[in-house]
Amino acid sequence: MKKLLFGLIAIIGVTFTSNAQIKTKDDARLASAKTFVSFKKQLTEAYLKSTDYSSFEKNLCGNWNNTKEGKYLLNEVYTYFKNKTSDEKIIASYDGIGMAKALQFQQDIYTKNPKSDGSELFGGPSDNSTTSSNPTSKVAYPCRWYQLSCHLNQIFGAEMGGILLNYGICTLLGTC
Repeated sequence: MKKLLFGLIAIIGVTFTSNAQIKTKDDARLASAKTFVSFKKQLTEAYLKSTDYSSFEKNLCGNWNNTKEGKYLLNEVYTYFKNKTSDEKIIASYDGIGMAKALQFQQDIYTKNPKSDGSELFGGPSDNSTTSSNPTSKVAYPCRWYQLSCHLNQIFGAEMGGILLNYGICTLLGTC
């Protein structure tokens, strides 16, 4: 009976792993890059209203005290905007580390506070009382700009997004 139970668990594990289609570090990088592009697209309006990185960050975070991981990710986004890098080039070349660190930060926060809205990454209050500007006010998005796991779930679906989140983070950051 134990062998049957362990066999069933192994089959379920293999099924989820193969469905996630993340078998290599490059697969994890690709999932991170697609999530990054989704995140970047939502920040277009904030970039267009900015004159430099400081104003870009201020447009997004307002008076929030941005974290080091949040600043790193926003700086990556700003640099790609500034260099006019195409989404296709980002998907082909983005290393995924900044997104993985940001997702890890948010995942750690969600573990401590399941009611978090994800804004803590950028210094927000985490209580859905967002006072930062909404850089996507003219466009309907299912996620707030700072909800990175929501971007991941929009691309890959909620169940697959969770699998990709956990495996992608540990693969890209070398923690698994």
